Amino acid sequence: PQETPEIRTLFMEQMIKRGILVHSSAMNLSYAHSLEDVENTVRACEESIDIVRKAIKENRVMESIEGTVIRPAFRRI
Repeated sequence: PQETPEIRTLFMEQMIKRGILVHSSAMNLSYAHSLEDVENTVRACEESIDIVRKAIKENRVMESIEGTVIRPAFRRI
């Protein structure tokens, strides 16, 4: 399925629950991150994607979101 603000919101919420802050669809890793940091990020991503995948399959994305759906900060007028 096409990425939507709802799907992106659900993914971001799930990552935050696992202690990983992501900005939209970007994840910024650097040499300042330890191997444990990277492994935790990968694990959180896998778990979050599983939840998003299940929500899409069951057509329950909106019901799975706990907060407000993200909106672009900048919009064309």
